[in-house]
Amino acid sequence: VIGRANVGPYDQAILRAAQASDLLLWLEENGYNAPEGSDDMLQGYIDGGSAFVALKLLPTAGITDIAPIYLEFTAGQATVPIKATALAAQPDMGLIVHIIGAARAVPTNYLHVEINERAIDWFNNANNYADVVSQAVDEAEGQAFTTDFAGRLDEPSGAFGVASRERMVLWTYDAMTLARLRGTETLGELLSAIGRIDPEIVNAIAPVIDPPEGVSVIVMFGRPSLYRDHLVDGAAVATILEEVINPRRTRINTMFARGEYLTRMYTTLSAAEMTLDPLFVTNVDVAPVSNLRTAVFETDCDFPIGDLVFSDGSRKSTAFGAVRADVIRRSGGQTVRGQAVQAAALIERYLSAGQPEVIRDRPDQIPMRPDHPMMPPAEPEPNAPEPNAPEPDAPEPDVVEPAPMASGSDDGGCTIGAASDAAPFVVLGLFGVIAIRRRRA
Repeated sequence: VIGRANVGPYDQAILRAAQASDLLLWLEENGYNAPEGSDDMLQGYIDGGSAFVALKLLPTAGITDIAPIYLEFTAGQATVPIKATALAAQPDMGLIVHIIGAARAVPTNYLHVEINERAIDWFNNANNYADVVSQAVDEAEGQAFTTDFAGRLDEPSGAFGVASRERMVLWTYDAMTLARLRGTETLGELLSAIGRIDPEIVNAIAPVIDPPEGVSVIVMFGRPSLYRDHLVDGAAVATILEEVINPRRTRINTMFARGEYLTRMYTTLSAAEMTLDPLFVTNVDVAPVSNLRTAVFETDCDFPIGDLVFSDGSRKSTAFGAVRADVIRRSGGQTVRGQAVQAAALIERYLSAGQPEVIRDRPDQIPMRPDHPMMPPAEPEPNAPEPNAPEPDAPEPDVVEPAPMASGSDDGGCTIGAASDAAPFVVLGLFGVIAIRRRRA
């Protein structure tokens, strides 16, 4: 046992062991839920020199008190110890990785995928994004990431739009605020002095807050009007903000202020795929990645029938707002819709320098045959219609047409109604836009 202490709502122990059996025995004897059948997995980490952080809720804490943890340690390379998660993983469990560094971060022992925009459900706020990533990762042998965003934090086009640095700066507490807090005696006075409060602050100060009997700290701060006159120790709260919160947030703000790169990567993994801890490095040679994804719906007097035009110039004939059978949907780790569609437009392997090695690049063959996602498409028969082409003078059979939103005019032209306004949406940190424009002869 290297150290043991109460940290926020947790009983925390930092441990080292020579054998996995010793580690599991200690956890069991000290009231931790030791994962069964994990000896080999844990032994691999032990042999690599790893220490372990064991957490359990304190007797006074409940489920609502669970909070994120902050760890700081030295390491030769950024990684996520995902193998241990396999012991309690659900199918297609999402994993988001944010890395701040001198350049864009890339995975080195996992592949990288760029998703097929045709498989996105653009008319439903791209709410199948995670499903498309899951399918693309499966096409890349089950271990791959896609990059949602990569860019410098000091540029207007940086993460999450204009003035990203100002929006990302974390609130800290100056000397005047801390002095005022030290003079507070009730919850109402404390909240008035503290100004901004969030779950991180509530969890940090919870150990010095004595809530009414039968009420948790979370509930008390969630309904402050009921407990405004409840007595609190303002001086103790100020000490935690000054000695714990301010240093932590100042370190994070300093990283943003240096204008370094932020890279956001996403993947989904099932238990059987959690056999390798992903490793990440920065690569100064690769391009940034925008968090803006755009598709354009082009239509004419046949509205609502038109074409979805994607960023690579390819197009898909459909009806505006239609429920499309070719978009990918997954459930329980299995593809339930869009089985014939290729989810990964590009599969590649990144290195610490230079451009990536392309593993598969067949955007001109999307969507693919349903027999196997890695099989090449069959050769078309002579005089066969173009794959995926709509039948003449008819909408595709997989669309459901909404009510028309266009009107005719005497000169043979047409106008587009309210749907012509661009409708922005946000999904998984991405900003995607679908706009409508009228085709011109």
